[in-house]
Amino acid sequence: MWTGCHATGRLAATFGCGANGYKQAGCRRDQVSRWEPARSSNVSEERRVELVDQALADVDRLVVGRQPDRSRDYVKSGGTHTRWDGSWHFFAYSYERAFEILWDAAYARWSRALDYPLLFICRQSIELWLKAAIATVSESHPPTGHGLGELWSSLSEALGEHSSHSTDGAYPEYVEVLIQVLDEHDTKGDRFRYPIARNRASYLSTVADLEELYRAYSLITGFCDAVLTQMEVERELPL
Repeated sequence: MWTGCHATGRLAATFGCGANGYKQAGCRRDQVSRWEPARSSNVSEERRVELVDQALADVDRLVVGRQPDRSRDYVKSGGTHTRWDGSWHFFAYSYERAFEILWDAAYARWSRALDYPLLFICRQSIELWLKAAIATVSESHPPTGHGLGELWSSLSEALGEHSSHSTDGAYPEYVEVLIQVLDEHDTKGDRFRYPIARNRASYLSTVADLEELYRAYSLITGFCDAVLTQMEVERELPL
């Protein structure tokens, strides 16, 4: 049995545990603060202006013959096999934080200009949460596809094969409906990234209801998060 509930302001879940009664699955998202420093990550507009000025100064130096400084490569490998950011759960959490920050910005401004980036990150985050749940339940790599409906089916199958839980019940059945809505609107995961499809046909505009979007997002990802938590509690793995 899966029953939605609220814990510390976040969506957690209560699961039936057969003859052993019921267990409360605490929300893992509140236990991953180690991934975020205890300081503001907001970059002010003034700092962005400073960085642009610095970049243009670098270009001026290149014009007079100076070679680019490769020691300042803006993206590169960490050069280590010990990765704290290598889990499906971390990627899901990371994109969730990006979705929340962008949702806050879109909601504060009611700007349609942020709709498509927000929807893309929303869909990507949901895909990652589904894959994180599948990986945790099956203890193996999740499918490589991007179809949300297919990933939901894979999660349902994994729960049936590797646990005593299922996607039966009012909450998961509602989650499935919410996933279908998004999956049918963006079947291949490219509708929010490009103005045209792969066959060059133009997409119709997408209108997002920000409040309904957040409600749906919280229910879908909350269910996946609850699956991760419960499976690790039952297996006595570190949270």
